[in-house]
Amino acid sequence: ALIERCRVDWPAGEGVPPDSAKDLFARALEGSPPAVAAVARHGADIGRLAAGCIGMLDPGLIVLGGGVGRNPLMTENVERVAAELAWSTPISVSSLGDDGTALGAVKLAVDYTLGLMLREGRHPAVVLPPLSELER
Repeated sequence: ALIERCRVDWPAGEGVPPDSAKDLFARALEGSPPAVAAVARHGADIGRLAAGCIGMLDPGLIVLGGGVGRNPLMTENVERVAAELAWSTPISVSSLGDDGTALGAVKLAVDYTLGLMLREGRHPAVVLPPLSELER
């Protein structure tokens, strides 16, 4: 969504829009005004999302992950906007890097599968249809 939004909003006089998040952040570091604005807007959007999560879930910590989520150019805005809109909650950057999302998905799948195999009442954080519906 970030790069698509950049392509749509990119000023014609600024040349070709970035084709990846890496390119966008590199341009922002160089001081390109539309790149800086795009990164700031995306950080603010995620900050608003984090504030909503804080308001609804009252977590003890929010962890940002992935290549985009851990970029310091963006995390400053995430923290600032979340602090403006919700009560104080620490926001940290994942040490797992780009693998964090995949590792989280694997953990959910393993927990769910073990629960089925061991006939335990494990409930993953995502809602899945009953096994009988999956077998149809």
